Amino acid sequence: MENATNDAKPALPQDPTALHLHFIELIFNAASSQGIKLWLESGWAIDARLGRITREHDDIDIAYPQEHHDAYVKLLTDLCFSEFEQLDYGFLMRQNGVLIDSEPCVKTGAAYELPGFPAGSCPAEPEGWLNGKPIRCISWQAMHFEFMGYEQEIPKTHWRPKDHESLRLIELHLNDA
Repeated sequence: MENATNDAKPALPQDPTALHLHFIELIFNAASSQGIKLWLESGWAIDARLGRITREHDDIDIAYPQEHHDAYVKLLTDLCFSEFEQLDYGFLMRQNGVLIDSEPCVKTGAAYELPGFPAGSCPAEPEGWLNGKPIRCISWQAMHFEFMGYEQEIPKTHWRPKDHESLRLIELHLNDA
């Protein structure tokens, strides 16, 4: 007699960090198979550039090519993400308590850039590592630029400890870039 559970999907990781890593790999692999380049942003981009996990994350920030918007949203929907929420800078989707925060980048010549960010914000080649695999992430300069904008919205005195630590890590590596 065959085991009826053989067709069941594998259980998702229970650990929040493992669940985030699972979804990052799932999303980036699916996008790659469709010829869509993606870049990690914010906290996960810091961790990828460092090649190690520095803390728990509240969400997964991803930059995607604006011209692939519909295909990227469909890809996330096909991966069972839902609750699409359009924002002024991009959109949000969720699955199993994991928030995907996406913003478009635009093609400028042969490169992709986040609008208004320093040149080279979306490097063509992977410059980070997660789970022993190379992954694209935005540049240190782009992350610093983003934090300077964050500081305009929320004074540093109101930042969370992890925000201060993220900025410290970014500034520590700006000269390496």
